[in-house]
Formats: sequence, C-alpha cells, structure tokens
Amino acid sequence: MDTDSSKVRLGAVGIVALSLFLALFARLWFLQGIERQEFEAASVSNRLRVIHTEGPRGRILDRNGKVIVDNRTTIVVALDREPLREKVSGLDERDEQDLEEIRRKLQPEFERAAEALRSLGVPNSDGGPMTAEDVWGRYSDKRYSPQEPVPVAEDVGAEVEQYFMERATDYPGVIVERRSVREYPYGTLAAHVLGYVGEINDKELLAHGGEIPGSDEEPASTTTVPGQEPKPYEAGDSIGKTGVERAYESDLRAVPGERTIEVNARGEMLDVVSDTPPVPGEDLWLTIDIDIQALAEAKLAEKIDGLQGGITEDGRSTNTTQGSVVITDPRTGEVRAMASYPTYDPRMLVNGIPTALWEDLQDAATGLPLNNWAIQGGYAPGSTFKPVTALAGMRSGFIRSGQRHLYDQGVYRLQNCKSGKCEFQNAGRARLGSVDLVRSLTASSDVYYYWIGENLWVGRGTFGETPIQDVAGELRSG
Repeated sequence: MDTDSSKVRLGAVGIVALSLFLALFARLWFLQGIERQEFEAASVSNRLRVIHTEGPRGRILDRNGKVIVDNRTTIVVALDREPLREKVSGLDERDEQDLEEIRRKLQPEFERAAEALRSLGVPNSDGGPMTAEDVWGRYSDKRYSPQEPVPVAEDVGAEVEQYFMERATDYPGVIVERRSVREYPYGTLAAHVLGYVGEINDKELLAHGGEIPGSDEEPASTTTVPGQEPKPYEAGDSIGKTGVERAYESDLRAVPGERTIEVNARGEMLDVVSDTPPVPGEDLWLTIDIDIQALAEAKLAEKIDGLQGGITEDGRSTNTTQGSVVITDPRTGEVRAMASYPTYDPRMLVNGIPTALWEDLQDAATGLPLNNWAIQGGYAPGSTFKPVTALAGMRSGFIRSGQRHLYDQGVYRLQNCKSGKCEFQNAGRARLGSVDLVRSLTASSDVYYYWIGENLWVGRGTFGETPIQDVAGELRSG
C-alpha cells in the first residue's frame, strides 16, 4: 500500500514538473521566435540615438550677383546635459517631483555658470543679466533632444570661448560651439524683401512634418515639394519668418546632417556609429538691384522726413510715419526695388528678438517697422488709375478713339453741385490747355479724368451703371 502511494505521489510530481517545463519552453519559444524582432528593434532604439545637425542656409543674391544675405560663424555657449545627468542619476526628468529634485541638486552648477557669463558681460535672451533661472530654463526645455546641446548664450566673443575651454573641468556640461547664422552685408537695405530667420515655433514645426517633444499633436502628413525630398525639422531649428526667407524656405534650407551615437542605459554616449554631414541650401537670385534699392530707400526716407510738420492747401497735416516705393521693369514686370518705411535691422533679430525690441517693432507709434508697407499698406491709386478710367471712357463710347478734347484750366467744377466739395484740381492747379487722351496721360491732367468720370456717372443710363468698375475688375483678374 505504501509502495503504491509513493508511486502515485511521484507520478503527480513528475506531471507537475513536466507541465512547468513545457510552459517554460513554450514561453521561451514565443519570446525568441515570435517576439524576437520586436525586442531587437526596441534594443537598438534604446541603444542608438540620432542627433540632428542643421547646415548653412543658401545665400541670397541681387540680380547682379551681389551677396545680400550670407552666413557667418557665431560662437555659442551651450549646455551638454549628459555630464550633468551623472550628478542626478536615478532621477527621472519626466517626473515633476524628480524634476524639482534635479533642479535643487544642479542649482550650484547653474549659479556658477550664470556668474561666469555675467562676469564676462554675456546677457540673457532679453538683454538682461544672466541668471541661474535662465540656465535652468534651457536645461529643462523639452523642445530639445536629450542628447542635443542646448544654446544658453549666442554670438559671444572669442574671449568667452577661451575662458570656458581653459576651465572645462570647472563648468561640467558647459560647452562652446561654432554655428552658422545669417549675415546681412548691406545692413537694413531690403530688410522687408529679404525677411528674417528665427527659431521654429510649434505651429510651424507641425506644419513642416516635425514632432513636438512631449506632445500628442500629429504633424502634417508630408512636407514634400514636387521633385524635391522633404527636409526634416526639429524643435530649435531655424526657419524663414518673413520675406523671401519664408517664401523660399524649401530651397534655402539645408538638408540636415545626422550623427548616430551609441549610448548606455543611463543615456551616456559610448561611441559614434555614423556621421552624415549636412548639405548646404540652394542660393537664391532676386530681380532686385541692391544699388537701386539703396537709392529708393534713401529718397523715401528723405521724402517722409520732409513731410513732417507740413500743412496741405486744405489745412490737413502732412505728418506721416509710413510709406513705400516700388520700382518695376515695365517690359518684364520684374521688381527692381521695393522700399518700405520705417525699416528695421535684420541683424538685430539673428539670435532671437529681445522682448523690448519686439514691442518696439510692433508699436503703431513707431510706424510698425516689421510691416512691408509696399504690400501691406492701403493707398489711393492716384494717377496709376488714369488708364483704367481712359479705357472705360473709350469702351463706353464717351471719348470714342480718344480724340475728344477738353480745355483744361487747372480746376474742374462738378455739374449742378450745390453742397460738399464741388471743385477738383490738377497738382498745383496747373493749366494744361487743350487736352486729348494722349496728352492727358503724358501731362497727367487730373481735370480730364474728373470730366470723364462725372460724365460716365451722369450718363449711366447710356453708358451703364459701373463702366469704370467693370474695367478695373477685368484688369485685376486678367
């Protein structure tokens, strides 16, 4: 009886053991066979990091080949966060409580770096004294990749570079890099045409197919331009904000480089796996002639300055803060110059816009310098509308072939006018005598066109309700 009982118990143990081994082998087969590729991909992802490197943008040249926007090398003080993470190992930057602890532990490092920058005369992004808060703000900025150096101060002098290079062990995590930024050899000339470059914002990043770190927002499905490979963007990249810098962004932007590094479990770099340098952007040639542009801007500023404090014949002030000049080639329609007043200096926007400067550029009292008044202003068409009125007069039959004459005495009085403004005049009340269509255009007779306009209105039962508007609409759409 005891022997049989022992055999049963041994058999039960054997069955249980066999079942456990079978379950273990099944799980091993599942992990190594079915999920092997998935785990291998995750392992590579955890081990390798890709660092995105911007390249130099394409140059912008005028029609004669003069370089009006170039690139220059700037010295940047940046934070390499990897050495600093060694001091806070075990803490997770994604956890709010851990983040506060990280800040507390690294505060002495931030204070030391800020103090050094202050002593070297390096300001923060708003032009004020550098503080530990400024350095921490850059360290904790989630827009930058964990392995990507974060700029703290840009366009610093060579003495700052030398200072930190000689004291690298005293300032862990503080590095000095040389980067390419925009250079404007002609200063403020053609600022509105050229535009400026700034750091990409979240909206622009999504629109260009990039991802916002820590966000669930979906990027645009594609950034592909026909016949051109898409150029990827990441947080912190530069992008054209206005002018041709924005309009031709896809051409001017460089193809970013990629540096693949191997890291350990703590994110520390072990080796460089591959390094693909960036490809510079394409150069852009404009129809603008920078010498004509300079003349147009100078004459525009001179004219507006001369209007200050003046009074018109009807008692109105001539004070103005805005104006524009556009010069085109009548044979091709190409723009030779486009001047806008007031202007701004794009060199002041290269490394970001300090708050005080941005507010000044957006102030209506200063004339809104960032606005391109050549294309954003609303103006009476003046004498440029005379051909429209002339064509309407000919089509309606009022002046037929343009041979109908009017004696221009310098002033035109509306028929049967009893109130309001009844008289209109030429510039300076100039008397031009007998005028037909051709002479009205060459001598710029305002009276001739007041005469056409009134007669088309008075005779609208014959000539139609809106002959001038109809011609203007046709020319605009054609």
